[in-house]
Amino acid sequence: MEATLKLKSGDSCQVMMWGELIELAGEPCMMAEVIDINERKKAERQLREREAELNEAQVLAKMASWRIDLTNYQLTVSENYRNLFGVGDETVELTHDYFVSRVHPDDVHLMDLQQYQFTPESAPFNKDYRILMPDGSIKWFQNSMVGEFIEGKLVALKGSNIDITDKKNQEQEIRLQNQKLNAILNALPDKLFIHDAEGNFLEAYTTDPGGFIVPMEKFIGKNLRDIFPAEVAGLNLKYLNEARGNNQIITHEFSVDYKGRFSHFEVRVVPFMEDKVIRFVRD
Repeated sequence: MEATLKLKSGDSCQVMMWGELIELAGEPCMMAEVIDINERKKAERQLREREAELNEAQVLAKMASWRIDLTNYQLTVSENYRNLFGVGDETVELTHDYFVSRVHPDDVHLMDLQQYQFTPESAPFNKDYRILMPDGSIKWFQNSMVGEFIEGKLVALKGSNIDITDKKNQEQEIRLQNQKLNAILNALPDKLFIHDAEGNFLEAYTTDPGGFIVPMEKFIGKNLRDIFPAEVAGLNLKYLNEARGNNQIITHEFSVDYKGRFSHFEVRVVPFMEDKVIRFVRD
């Protein structure tokens, strides 16, 4: 048994006591041994504190760690694992098969460990997959894993799972916003050009690619001076710089020989980000 003894000095000492009834010279006696376990108890407290700190860090990072023994496929997980995957029922045994059963059907193939070529020198394998949560929702996780070797033989896998649902949702939102923006740009009757501060063409959009003065591949990356006569280029650069410098929308017009005829264009120059402008050009 373990006990705490009060020493003459007033200090406390944690000990383990062991006793056995014996017979000595025909008389029953008790043989006892008392072992000082202060250092062991101190080490145990420090270990519990480190485990608590690790769990707190994993909760904050929305992650959990795991290990699979490949000899029997026994799964060992960190304390935050149940919380991360929504396994509130303590009677549910966390096994590799149970984990695979929670993976989205379209991502189950990523759980086939035979497809990964683990070596002692190989970098961690990182895969994103979806998990079906008990409430019917779907969460995204990133799984990072490495092999564990003994005398060159692969005996276990270990790694971590990180909840990346927020990141995936943000990426999807950006994709949808880009699709909407492209749809709007492609529906504009005007030609749209994005320039840097020097007047170089960065991007161009139009519903009629044949309506450009020169083919797009010949002016993207070029400067306004490379495309227009000096007077026309100078006029456009002047208003481009004014729009940037004053951070305001400027409208102007210019004329140029366009496909064999003298054409007139209206231009709206809009400051964009810190060092770019958008030019809306209408014939």
